[in-house]
Amino acid sequence: MTFEQLEYFIAVAETDTFYTAADILHMTQSALSKQIMKLEKELDVQLFDRTHRSAQLTYAGKVFYEEAQKLVLEYRKTLNRMEHIKSPVGEALSIGALPILDRYGLRRVLHEFAAGHTGTRITIDEVEEQELMFGLDSDIYDFVIGNEFMFSGRGFTLTAFGEDELIAVFPEGRGPLSSVPLSLLAEHPLCLLNSYTATCQQCLKLFRDQGIAPDVLRSARVGQILQLVRSGDAIGLLSRMSLASHPHAGVTSVSLDPPVRFKLVFAARDDSAESLLIRELQDRLAAAAASSGRMS
Repeated sequence: MTFEQLEYFIAVAETDTFYTAADILHMTQSALSKQIMKLEKELDVQLFDRTHRSAQLTYAGKVFYEEAQKLVLEYRKTLNRMEHIKSPVGEALSIGALPILDRYGLRRVLHEFAAGHTGTRITIDEVEEQELMFGLDSDIYDFVIGNEFMFSGRGFTLTAFGEDELIAVFPEGRGPLSSVPLSLLAEHPLCLLNSYTATCQQCLKLFRDQGIAPDVLRSARVGQILQLVRSGDAIGLLSRMSLASHPHAGVTSVSLDPPVRFKLVFAARDDSAESLLIRELQDRLAAAAASSGRMS
């Protein structure tokens, strides 16, 4: 069993299709299937029920999915510790981020900062929300870049640098021309982000607060949500930044009525938040976001 195989398995489990997972992983569907079969052979269990159009996890697959996530996160934690060992104490900086760096022009700033601090080993991971939170809790990351929903009640030091909003995503040509209320969305099957994400939980809370019972068809990653929207099977409820970071031909989006906006933030433990190096980098990133015209 390799960590690559674990990551392949997690990708299929979270997208529900070998085709989509292979596209995300930049490999052929055949090569991905062979790796999963090798994994199943080694474990001597069937991880996926292949009798359906989608790759549905078996009971054994669901159990292994939880364990695979723990193993991959522990592996990344170990790699991060080794990075610190390779550098003198205090000269390593590890950053985790949702996949929004390009949208805000932050990747360029990070590279320029690293080039100007050659004595500091800087690592950057763009990963899903669950991995970011685990990494922050486990000291894998010195700070992370995410949205304020993720850190509610967690006691981290938050520094706002931008704004995002929730939007409804319809098949192209079939959505309303203006904003849409939650009550109207509840009349259609909905597709939300994976249930473990704070964004999904925030969406469900919005419905609960208005006494609305939504018809949630399923939860999934952004790419899978957009596929379901294009096919007309569901309406998506996403953040605007999530939509912008994926190919979104064939869909159209509108704001909610009333609009639901939230902050994008840097989050750090209190001890890390006092680091002059981290504060300098966060100031540069915030300035880049502000100059992009997307600052709240």
